[in-house]
Amino acid sequence: MSAIEKLETSLPIGFNSKNTEFKEFELGPVKGRLRREYLNLRKRSPARETLVALKHVVTRLGPIDKPDENLIQRLPLPDVDYLFLLISAREFEGGKITWNIDCGDPEDPETAGCGTELSLSVDPGDVGLLEANPAVEFSDKGRPIQRVLFKDPVSGREIPIVWAVPTLGDQISLFDKLSATKGVDFGNLLFYQMSHIMIDYDDRGKGLTVEEIDDLPVRTVDALLEHNNKHNPTQLDTEVTVTCDNCGATHAVELPLEEWLVPFAGRRPSKS
Repeated sequence: MSAIEKLETSLPIGFNSKNTEFKEFELGPVKGRLRREYLNLRKRSPARETLVALKHVVTRLGPIDKPDENLIQRLPLPDVDYLFLLISAREFEGGKITWNIDCGDPEDPETAGCGTELSLSVDPGDVGLLEANPAVEFSDKGRPIQRVLFKDPVSGREIPIVWAVPTLGDQISLFDKLSATKGVDFGNLLFYQMSHIMIDYDDRGKGLTVEEIDDLPVRTVDALLEHNNKHNPTQLDTEVTVTCDNCGATHAVELPLEEWLVPFAGRRPSKS
């Protein structure tokens, strides 16, 4: 069963606030005002662009009509992806998500391709839903979390960790903080994001700071970084595999769920 068939107007995860569940939603039409507000955005980051879009399109969240920015920022990122999938189904020509990729670089053995432009087309109704592993729970504050055991390769201990499912607000605050202080470089982004969503480490009542992660043995840090990518919340299966008819090379690509939001993005029908 596809994600849309299973969920319809219910979010994959949602959140709780003051004993109220925020799981159901309604979407309004995408109008020209969104484009103007998008282009006017000054403090720009991918997360803030997303906030502009959802503030414009989400007309109801849980029991609240016209939810404000603070409420929208509490949406887990997999929920944002699902909303974007539904909007893509309405905004792309013919109801299908269409985009182009290049079949690698003939001069680069790592990309293994012939350079041919490939046109892809995916029906949003065919996109599947991946179940959470481990299960998503909700904290006392209503935030979705996941409890896992991490095996430290240095000490051999199994360490309990509580991870928060990242939200749109997490992404906004992270980009704002790094832009103003450390810089949005890959290492900073990776370490600060991991620290930001680590709610508890080894039952000590709090996660690790970036400084504490810096002081860990490098083998422990490498294992933590890998471990951080393996606790998957309920989310869309957004990976698409395509084979080039010209050379036979196979590529795994991600659905461009945000394509409808970007001004002047090509939405021509697939050639296939």
